[in-house]
Order: sequence, then structure tokens, then C-alpha cells
Amino acid sequence: MSSKKGQTSLESLVDIGVGLIITVAFFSVAFVFLNDSIASSQAKQAVNKIASEINYVASMGIGSVSYADVVFPSGTESFNVYKNRVVLTVKLSSGRSDIFANTKHILVGYVDSIPGQKHIQIKYLPSGKILVGKLMLSVDPEYLDVSLRRSESSTNSFILTNHAGRDVTNISSSVDSSISDMVSVSGLVSSLPAGSSDSFDIKVNISSDKPFGTYTGYVHINSTTVQGDDVFVVVRVLQNPAESCNLSPNSLDNISVGSSHVIYSTCFDSDNNSVDCPSLHWVTNAGDMVPGYDSSSSTLMATDENGNYVRAEYSSFNCSIPVSVIPSNGTGGGLGPTAQILLILPSFIDTHSYITTIVQGNTSSDKIVEMCQAKMDNGYWRYMTALDGAYDENIENATYTFSPQSEGTHTVYARCQDNESNWGNIDSKQFTVHPFVIYPMLFIQNSSSPTTQESRWQNWIDTHNSSEGYNWTYNITTVSNVTSDNIDLLHFQIVVMAEYPDNNNTLNDRISNYTDAGGYIVLLGNSMQYGPKQLGYADSNGQESSAKNIKIQKEHYITQGYTVGDTYDILTKNSNIRYVKNFNGDNLASMASKVWQNNDDEVVIGNATGMVMYGPERPDRFNSNGDTFATRVLDWAFNQTTIGK
Repeated sequence: MSSKKGQTSLESLVDIGVGLIITVAFFSVAFVFLNDSIASSQAKQAVNKIASEINYVASMGIGSVSYADVVFPSGTESFNVYKNRVVLTVKLSSGRSDIFANTKHILVGYVDSIPGQKHIQIKYLPSGKILVGKLMLSVDPEYLDVSLRRSESSTNSFILTNHAGRDVTNISSSVDSSISDMVSVSGLVSSLPAGSSDSFDIKVNISSDKPFGTYTGYVHINSTTVQGDDVFVVVRVLQNPAESCNLSPNSLDNISVGSSHVIYSTCFDSDNNSVDCPSLHWVTNAGDMVPGYDSSSSTLMATDENGNYVRAEYSSFNCSIPVSVIPSNGTGGGLGPTAQILLILPSFIDTHSYITTIVQGNTSSDKIVEMCQAKMDNGYWRYMTALDGAYDENIENATYTFSPQSEGTHTVYARCQDNESNWGNIDSKQFTVHPFVIYPMLFIQNSSSPTTQESRWQNWIDTHNSSEGYNWTYNITTVSNVTSDNIDLLHFQIVVMAEYPDNNNTLNDRISNYTDAGGYIVLLGNSMQYGPKQLGYADSNGQESSAKNIKIQKEHYITQGYTVGDTYDILTKNSNIRYVKNFNGDNLASMASKVWQNNDDEVVIGNATGMVMYGPERPDRFNSNGDTFATRVLDWAFNQTTIGK
């Protein structure tokens, strides 16, 4: 009897075991399916959001910047942009899956494929391409526009910078076939160490028989290890200038409004060779606008039958000028829209600044502003983008961004046209381009008034000097000035902070762009609470502990003369010291170990690419050791920065 009961119990256990196995298998499959579904959905959302921001930036014109906040799902293996496509490769249970979105624009750039939250910069480059993330190998400037005559040449210098965290090798160049007979590259290095820059030249040489005209193409800087960059090249092959022109007839007098006439012109250069006619432009005479030639040797004057000046609308083709005579509308001229330059940005312009002009065109209510144009100095007219996306109203604001200009005074011109092809006045505004000046140090405060922490560190800097001869004078600005781009960090060799805000992605981007460009940030005291994690140097926020000594962990310039493994007082009494765990860099000194706890992973002095940190919150209580470490931290940042070198 008992044996049967035992057998029955065993059979029940087997049944229960089989049921559990089936249940676990079912939920395992369901869990895998759910994970795949979530990863696919996040990947689709990411590429679609990035593509949407790309199209938005492209609509705003060259120089525009936006950001895409997306999540790369677990299982992300790579992120790439190729031609006009955004591709996120994710590993699912069924295998690798390429999830992509197409745009209407050529894309370049690099974004790391580590899963998690991403804040990706999208920028419209002067070359006409859209940058997604960062260029690992970049060229500055990205645009070359030269005007030469036959048998002339020019040499133009460019800077190649390696933003990758490793050496870049197998660097080479190529030139589009459309300009390869005129354009060549010289002095380009074949390899470039991590974080460094080097110069090279793009030479333009015009043959004696090159046809006149405008030629465009790209110089490609390539590498087999990272994505390269392009320089957009415009070569204008010019004729010899016209020295004299004969107009026939050379005047139109006593003509009727509404009449039409044809004027012919023959022009010659200094060697008496026949050349194309110069383009017509408006010249001012007695407050009214009359047409005239660029060459001062011939000017066409037009008056009506009453001897009043009239406006002649014209087009020029093969030196034949059809002229339609219509009434002038007085000083400032033009029957088309009134153009007014509203803004030239930024407010302070240096030789590295991209220059944006905003223009308003205003015409009568029964017409619309159909187009506005802008030009720089004696350059070519450039089409401006309507700020609201389309030219379809009688009042339109438009914008255009010019590439950086040389030091000195420059003039922007603007004009607008209505839907009946009438041009209005030409407005102009002068501005000054200042030299690009490098300053030693920028201290960024949380607000206009320094906190106690910030004041203590500023007072310490004010009362101490570099032991290596560096200039420690500093400028002060605020976080809001940095995030609103009112100040360019690239003007400063190092940036110092004693407070750092939590979750300010715009500030994080500005600091990261600065360190990517070769700058160095110094995080002091309380800034180590959020700064290291926000900037990607640590996996968790910093903490603090009351102590007065630290333990040396590594030989380094900052710790030279101190013994690794020994503990040293840095403060005259116990005070709060910030430290960071899970630090992604060199641990130079940590919190001193306690009897019951090993604190070797609590980093007080740490160094990583583009950053150095030191955690005491009370520099006013430093002893000689505390002063020595602080001095070396600042000097190390000055030694490592590449800005201004």
C-alpha cells in the first residue's frame, strides 16, 4: 500500500516538473519576443527622430544647428550615416537587423554605438552636407572660393584635426574630376595622432587656355580608419577686365514713359581685345536711380520728355541691353520691395565667426516678396532663405549665413524682388571683424553672482601663481552665456568650474565640443558632484566626505615627489572633499583608506582626455600639500590644452 502511494507521489512530482519546464520555456520565449519588440521600436524612433531633425536643419540654411534626443536600444551594434541614409544596426534574437530612415541630404558624421540616451548634434555645414554627431577627422575651413584669371594661381592653407580618441592613419586626398585639372593638395600628412592638428595646402592653378566660367567640386580628405571631411571648392575663371566700352546710343533723351529701346555696347581690355561687357548696376545721380556701367568710362543717362530722370529696367546678354522706361519712385529707388537689414549676428564677430544676416523685404499689399538676396563686399549675390519657410507674403524675413571673413571692416548688401520681377533698393550695413584672440582661462559660474564654493576657488587662484610660468588671469562668465552661445569657449585655453549643474544637456554639448577641439576643463570642489557624470567621465554622481588627507594612487606630474600608496594631509582641518567612483580616467589620488574601509576607488584627483579634477571644497584651508596639488592641476590643464598653441 505504501509503495503505491510513493509511486503516485513520484508521478505527481514528474508532472509538476514537466509543467514548470513548459511554463518557463513559454515565458522565456515571450520575454525574448518582448525585448526584440522594444529594441526595434526604440531603434525606429531613434532613426526617424534623427532624420526629422536633419530635414529641419536643412530647411534653416547653412550654419543651422539642432539636436536629436534619442535612445539607442540594448543590442545596438553600430550607428552609421551613409549618403542620405541613417542606419542603426541592432542585434535581435533572430539576428542582426538594419533599421534605417532616408533623408534628402548628404550626411557625414560619427556617433558612438553604446546603448542608452543620446544628445546628438545636427549641423548644416558650409559644404552643403549635414553633420550628424561629430566628424572624427575635420578640415577647417570647409569652403574655398577663389577668383583667378588665366595663368594665375593661389595657395590656400587648411587645418586638419583628429577628434578621434586614437591615431588616424592612411590619410589621403582626392579631387573631383570637375576641378582636378586646376586643384591639387600638398603637404597632407599620412597619419595624425589623437587630438592633434596639422596644416596642408589646396593649390589652384589656372592654365592659359582655361575657358572662362565658374567651376565647382570637392576636395575629399579620406582615411581608411575613420570618416573624413570635404572642402567645397568654387573656382571662378575671370576674363581680363573691360577698360573701355562704347555705347550706342550713349544717351536716351526726351523719351516717353512706357517706350522700349535697345542699347548696344562694345568693350575692350587694356590690350584692346574685345571682351564681354561688364554687368549693369544702379548708380545714384541727383537722388534718383539710373542705370550705368561698372566701367566709369561709359555711363548711360536716361531722362523722360520733361527732362526728369526715369528708371530703366534692363537685362544684359551679349552686350545687347533691352531697356524699358518706367517712372522712378524717388530716392532709394526701385519699384520692388523695400529691403532692410535687421540684424547681423553674432554681436561680436571674429575671424572664426560664421556671419548671419537677417533681412526684411516689404512690398505693397497686392504683391508678394518673391526673393531676397545678400552679398558680402564685392562678392556674388546669394539666395536667402525665408525664415517662415516660403516666400508667399508681402512682408518676409529672410536669412543667409556667410563663411568667416578676414579681419577688418566689411559690408553686407541686401535686396528683394517681388512676384512681378521688380527689384527694390539695395540696403547695406557695415560691421567689423576682430582678430581671433586667445585668453588664458575662463571661470564659468552658475549665475551672475558666485556661490560660496566659486568665490573660494576664485580667491585661491587670485592669490597663487603658476609654478610653470603660465598666465592664470581669468575671465568670468555664466552657464547661461555659454548655453546661449554669447561666448565662444574656443577663445580660452582652459575652462574652470567650481559648480556644475545637473541635467543641462546644452552645457554638456558645449563643453564636449570644446574639449573635442583640444580645450581642457578643470573641475574643482563641488563641480565634481555632477560634472564628471554629465560629461561622460564617470558612471555615477560624485559624493563627499569630511577628511583632511588623501592617498596617492599613481605617479604623474601632479603627484611627482609624493610616494604612491602613502597618505598626505592637504587641509589644516577636516572639511568636505568631493570624490568620484567608477571614474573613466587616471586615478591619481583617492580618499585615504579607513581602518574598516578601502577607499582606493574614491577618486579625488583624476585626469582624463580633455579634463582634470580636484575635489576639496575648502581651498582656503589648504596646507602646502593642498596648494601644491591645486597648482599642478591648473598647470597640467595649461600644458595639455592645444588651444592657442
